[in-house]
Amino acid sequence: MIGSESELTRTAATIAFYHKEGRRLIAQAGASGIPDEFERIMRTTRWFAGQHERWKPASIRIFRAALRQLILNCTQNSHINQRDIADFELALQSGPIPKSGSAEKVGASKKRKSVKDSEIKQLYRHLREKDTPTSRLLAKWLIFGAHFGWRPAEALRGLSIEGGNLIIKCAKTTNGRGIGEKRKLQIKNVRVRQELEEFIGELNALTSQVDDLSTIHDRFAKALAAACDACKIRRISLYTLRHQSLATAKVTMAPEEVAAFAGHGNVNTAFTHYARRRSGWDVKPAVAVSPAEVALVRGEFREFRQGTVPTPAP
Repeated sequence: MIGSESELTRTAATIAFYHKEGRRLIAQAGASGIPDEFERIMRTTRWFAGQHERWKPASIRIFRAALRQLILNCTQNSHINQRDIADFELALQSGPIPKSGSAEKVGASKKRKSVKDSEIKQLYRHLREKDTPTSRLLAKWLIFGAHFGWRPAEALRGLSIEGGNLIIKCAKTTNGRGIGEKRKLQIKNVRVRQELEEFIGELNALTSQVDDLSTIHDRFAKALAAACDACKIRRISLYTLRHQSLATAKVTMAPEEVAAFAGHGNVNTAFTHYARRRSGWDVKPAVAVSPAEVALVRGEFREFRQGTVPTPAP
């Protein structure tokens, strides 16, 4: 498992992310003071394996990958025999049991990929009336997320504004899936930029207070589900906002611009896997993409027709 093909193809950004997650696990396990690197990782791994019902499966997969990255670095820095590696893998796979949930998991095909502008406004008003720290921040997320197209994980890991541009650290960059480690969106309206900057400051302040970002995501997801139920709106998720923003982008942007807007490396990805153009809103685009980033998009656009799936360009 150590040094597998998937690990060897990781980008520098992915490795840095796993380093950060691994160090955070070490701190949570109380193993930071152990001088021996391998023992420090093993102590953390045994602690991690015993944290039953604490994390969801997706978080557990990330933490396992982070611990494997740490042990891979350890093998490069010092001699570790195969028995030690086998002990590490055994401890890593012994747990933990994922967090259980009573709700039935909704498949990707059943999740909403579009939302009406009127529904967003209704949810916004409801959340503002609740007037809690979570509801106020979520209300803003609904508005901005539906126009700027970030993935929820990208928002939680840190957005920034530089020189009038929104800077998003792309979450999916491995194996040529993205246009780079970051994407830049020019914000067209000064007032929108100021309000977005305020939202980013509030969100970054919140994420800086916790070690496990999934807890914040869960908090917003539950609040959004409750708001949908209260407003008698078929439930949407934070990721629905990304779908909607891409559908709207398809109305006003060329296919290559849509890909750059989404951070996709291939011109066809947004048209194959995301909400259809007909779901887009009739609004002026809030952002523009730079020609330099559009030039990074690969492939030849193949128009999607109902009942067919375009073959991705190489």
